[in-house]
Amino acid sequence: MHRRKDALATARPWGVVVLGLVVVLCLSTAAQSQLCYPPPPGTLFEWGDAPEGAQAYPDLGISGQFPTCLAGPANCIQHARIPGGPANNTFFGPNLDYEPDGNAGVCPPPQYENDECYGPLDGDAGLVLPTAFTFGPTGPPFSAVTCSGGLPQSLANICATARWGTDIDILLTNNLFATNVPPTPRIVYLNVLVDLNRSGTWDQMVPSTCGPNLEEHVTKNLPVPIGFSGLASQLPHHDFQVSSDSGYVWVRFSLTPDPVMLPWDGSGFFEGGETEDYMLHITGNQPPAEYGDAPQGVLAYPPFPIIGQFPTCVQTGGYVVHPGSNGLYLGSSVDFEFDGNADACGFNVFDNDECFGGEAGIIVPRPYTILRQPAGLVIAPCTPPGTDLGVQCTQIVWGTELDIAITNGLGSDAYLNFLADWDQNGRWSGGLIGCGPNLGRNAEHVLHNIRVVAGFSGLLSQLNPPARLKGHRGYVWTRFTLSVNPAPANWDGSGNMGEGETEDYLLHIGSDDATDVQAGPFGAIQIGEASPNPTRAWTRVDLALPVASDVGIEIYDIAGRRVRDLGVRSFGRGAGRVVWDGTDAGGRRAATGLYFMRVKVGDQVFKRRVLLVD
Repeated sequence: MHRRKDALATARPWGVVVLGLVVVLCLSTAAQSQLCYPPPPGTLFEWGDAPEGAQAYPDLGISGQFPTCLAGPANCIQHARIPGGPANNTFFGPNLDYEPDGNAGVCPPPQYENDECYGPLDGDAGLVLPTAFTFGPTGPPFSAVTCSGGLPQSLANICATARWGTDIDILLTNNLFATNVPPTPRIVYLNVLVDLNRSGTWDQMVPSTCGPNLEEHVTKNLPVPIGFSGLASQLPHHDFQVSSDSGYVWVRFSLTPDPVMLPWDGSGFFEGGETEDYMLHITGNQPPAEYGDAPQGVLAYPPFPIIGQFPTCVQTGGYVVHPGSNGLYLGSSVDFEFDGNADACGFNVFDNDECFGGEAGIIVPRPYTILRQPAGLVIAPCTPPGTDLGVQCTQIVWGTELDIAITNGLGSDAYLNFLADWDQNGRWSGGLIGCGPNLGRNAEHVLHNIRVVAGFSGLLSQLNPPARLKGHRGYVWTRFTLSVNPAPANWDGSGNMGEGETEDYLLHIGSDDATDVQAGPFGAIQIGEASPNPTRAWTRVDLALPVASDVGIEIYDIAGRRVRDLGVRSFGRGAGRVVWDGTDAGGRRAATGLYFMRVKVGDQVFKRRVLLVD
């Protein structure tokens, strides 16, 4: 959006200006335009206050390019009171200031302490939270001071969420009347811009090391009802996250008679309304955050050679994180990960957040964990005895087989997502996993953005989650994420999800298969079916031996060619297990297709089918 540099704007004779102003009003019907004009006699104007063509952030040496000034390099913002028109009774704070002081459309200002501050120069400010700052004039040149002279209060810590009513708020009043005859009251719209990356402009999206890109237009065209007079926090808009940049930031609050056109840079001509700009502060201390707990870079299902690739650890670049939150959590409270994996993922022990510990939240089933013992890693129940997530390849019975406690103490709705590694390959691929001959296919992104309304405190089962199939028998890593940010489709479990909490649990699925192997010293040799099957990577076959035996394992393709010889292993009497990792003799992943595991025990040979899929 660019200012028009034509003869009309250059000559500026009052008669032509008034005509131009009337034309603008007629064309826009009080909607915004990116044109700004000098005020003709009898017309009152209200302007912005953020620096344009002057230092915005002296600590960075950055000049402000905010659309404020009538004759500046950027665009302009004007709110007009037209002679003979209805009074402009829409404003921030206790009254409306028509800018005989302040920037008054003329920039750069001789000093900063004008409308961006409280005090005798203004009196109409309106900002309630947090503390506003200015540069001078009471301190040394370019020394930031509080406008109120009191103790400073920051908007938020870096990467945290700024909450309306707690961290930021402003008084506003809507008594605007339309220009028709007779004048009729009308709603107005609140917009808020925050220069999160301290660039001197209000960009639309800015990168952040805290997670996904952030929008600097944090409140968009929020309707303010007719006759409303109160705090912005009383209106139903969302909290917003600040970025990883600490220091002072310029913020623009605008009340406009019509919605602004998107994307919006903070400029425009409006008949009625008001704009107030403030310099706020973001603190550089990053608060503790909440992370996931599933294994990444270590064994996920010992003793099987499956390395967990769940997005958990910050050093890998792919992880899940929630900035500090106190009102949205699973279980009894939120855990900011001073225990647990605590973001670095040393994994010296697993028994942290994936187990019960006061704040966990899972109700059923009883989860498992991975313990480090002298003989290696073993899977053990968190609280014996462990219980099953029902039977393989059947629908989850919410509330009986699986449930978790949820609390949403925020003022806005949140979302619950649930992932399960049904094929036990060490990642949440988000794909579809075969499950039995007649039960169709099953997504690992099990629950997608189940809405949790503001004020809810109860169980997941009370939210009526849809019917979903479980995967094959065995252990399965799961991730529950409760967050203000919705998850994308085919979510892999990573990203900055905003306020909320993530809990990961190792659960177990049972089997009703008649061939399921039971450990026992007597009876015939028992060989189970391959599971998981179909598989993308590995599969296992459980067995039970009446006596100690040598067991040979070979893999053949459908043409009868041997693909892999896994050698001969000695098993004692009782239960055992053989595993194929889906690779050929050269260590390469075998091609998609049908294979046979040939299991030889003594003179007896057993064949088990395995379907390897992409």
